[in-house]
Amino acid sequence: SESVQPTDYIATLIGAIISHRHLHNKITLITTNKNYIQITGMFGQATSQRIAELTKAITMGGKMIRDLK
Repeated sequence: SESVQPTDYIATLIGAIISHRHLHNKITLITTNKNYIQITGMFGQATSQRIAELTKAITMGGKMIRDLK
């Protein structure tokens, strides 16, 4: 399936939220099926680096619910 790119406004907003939470040491939970390279392509290097610094990746296994339908 094709990846949908966020609008410039949404990418800027996400960047601002991540930067704020990073600056203020806030707990941030992110769920995604995107990898680091895809996140970088969507939101840029600065935002993806902050996300990497803020998070610990946990890989979940099993079948996706949408595939069970």
